[in-house]
Amino acid sequence: MVNFAASLLSLLAAASLTLAEPGSLSKRAYPTCRDDNSDVWKRGNVQEAVKCINIIAALNTKCTTDANGRVFHKCGNTVIFGQSAAPPSDFPTISSPCNDVARGAGKVMDNCSRGDGTVMGQNPAFGNGNLIVTIRGRADNE
Repeated sequence: MVNFAASLLSLLAAASLTLAEPGSLSKRAYPTCRDDNSDVWKRGNVQEAVKCINIIAALNTKCTTDANGRVFHKCGNTVIFGQSAAPPSDFPTISSPCNDVARGAGKVMDNCSRGDGTVMGQNPAFGNGNLIVTIRGRADNE
């Protein structure tokens, strides 16, 4: 019985792979938790990041940025920053609804928050892989 069940599961798995349309499988973007460049970038505060995300989510507008990047909001010493991942020649500016930017930042919170109350990472805005949302601490010049 065990061999029959294992054979049936293998057959079903193979059938599902052959039924998938070519190109229908999309690449998934996962949050990247950043701990590099600690001499340049600081970790943000979780409570401040939550406050920033809620403010951005409540905006009834688009969040727009470019290849140089833009601070979408600052709360205390924490920054929600957006930057275009697309070539400037293709997209001089890029935008997403601010609610989608907040959802992307929420994924960073879910995956990159630490027990010490800090967070730092980046993730695409929801539905827009060309707009990268970063949560980090404020730089000295911001």
